[in-house]
Amino acid sequence: MDFDRLLGLDLAMALPVPQVTSEVAALVRKRHQDRRARRWDAADSIRDRITDMGLEVRDDRPGTTVLPWPAWKHDDGNIASSADVSSRLDETPDLDFTVAIVARRGCEELQRCVSSALAWLGDAGEVIVVDNGFPEECEPVTDKIGEAAEHLRFFRADHFLGSAAGRNVALRQARGRYVVLLDTSVEVTGDLFAALRPLLEDETVGVAGRWGVVTDDMRSFKETESAGDVDAVEGYLMAFRRDVLREAGLLDEKFRFYRHLDLDFSYAIRSCGYRAVIDTDLPVKRHDHVEWLATPPAERERLSKRNFYRFLRKWGGREEFTAPRR
Repeated sequence: MDFDRLLGLDLAMALPVPQVTSEVAALVRKRHQDRRARRWDAADSIRDRITDMGLEVRDDRPGTTVLPWPAWKHDDGNIASSADVSSRLDETPDLDFTVAIVARRGCEELQRCVSSALAWLGDAGEVIVVDNGFPEECEPVTDKIGEAAEHLRFFRADHFLGSAAGRNVALRQARGRYVVLLDTSVEVTGDLFAALRPLLEDETVGVAGRWGVVTDDMRSFKETESAGDVDAVEGYLMAFRRDVLREAGLLDEKFRFYRHLDLDFSYAIRSCGYRAVIDTDLPVKRHDHVEWLATPPAERERLSKRNFYRFLRKWGGREEFTAPRR
């Protein structure tokens, strides 16, 4: 066994390690039972509790292993939750745009996305980058990004906070009048910010982007290539006014996996009476999505379904969303 392994179930016996409390050991045993019984929601809830204790949870074929976070992740500049950063949303915006880029993996993809955004943003705003638990081998890359630009601010999480929580770090710190959530799979190829401005100045519009989906029944969503109103803007690029964010609220941090988080946020904004629109001429290019490719198919299917059921429980019974779109 690895010298720093704290606890493994159904593995070779090891001497007790003092750092493992009886509470953690009991949680790991219960999670192991839940996983065997395919009680996935219960198992994920326990994982989140252990993570909140500052421990890393790893699953393999024999069972669950708990490890201490590597020492390099515990310096004073790291954050452990979105609440570790103060909110600036009640302050008067002093920039035009805040571009929020959050990543868990994909060093080259992060570099490409950040560089392309900065190239076209100029002095119109800032870029906030959140390292949402990047692997250690990417630390030199993220350090370089953090020191690279005058208009860039950098936050490093000491573990994966969850997809929504990682984005909330950037949203809480946004100084711009307009906020752009940009996925690392997207490359800015032209003056995106000039193109977004007239969309966001329309007070009937709550959220805008390049890609969007429509639905007739809130059960089946399909991507559309027609510009105009959609039921939800896809998370590759979501832009909104700061005052809309304050009204709709931050992202729901129960969405730890990214799938359908964009549906939930789009519907939260639409529930405030705003429209969701896309412009298919926005100057951006979409590349492979590293989070999707890195997640095993069975796992991403399970996590996607769980998020979709959460979305339906929140919005499926609302009459304004079941009526035909105008």
